[in-house]
Amino acid sequence: MSFHKNISNFFFTVRILDISLLKDYWIFYKKFYGIDKSKFSFYPLFKPEPPKSFNEFKFRFLKWSKEKGNFYIFVMYFNKLIVGCSFVKNIRKIKTKNSHHKHPSTGIYVLKGFRNIGVASFLMKVLLYYLKKKRVKKVYATVSTKNYHSLKLHKSIKFINTNKKIKRFFYVNKKKNNFTDIILERKIIQ
Repeated sequence: MSFHKNISNFFFTVRILDISLLKDYWIFYKKFYGIDKSKFSFYPLFKPEPPKSFNEFKFRFLKWSKEKGNFYIFVMYFNKLIVGCSFVKNIRKIKTKNSHHKHPSTGIYVLKGFRNIGVASFLMKVLLYYLKKKRVKKVYATVSTKNYHSLKLHKSIKFINTNKKIKRFFYVNKKKNNFTDIILERKIIQ
């Protein structure tokens, strides 16, 4: 399955990540630094520690791909280069006391040169369309209170603030960085 979009006279393609795109995705991941790179650790292919080599990454992907149906990555291409991706995890319901963990959660990454032109918006719309097809009722996003662009994006596609906050920290270059994330919610199927 693929989706196509013309943004600012540039042609983009979105596909679900598969083994044929893995090397390109590894190159995409390696372009992030600092706090942007450390936030990848929320997603299964990068837990508990980021992979140290492409072979380790490929091994994790092959293992993860056997668990189909619970985690998807959508990648957006421009001229054979991945410029963005959106994630969804926990598509299958899980038992937990925290309501925001009972439903799928999302994430999004876009290379700096492709931000603020509609790439993230289109990636999220593809992801929401896919969740609707899967008959998912609700989805969550955890966004840093300092990430104004992501907050604006999520508001524009009808995510609402749940008024729940999470204190987090990341180590970047051995320096502890503190963040407050808020949890946003969007109903897919009423």
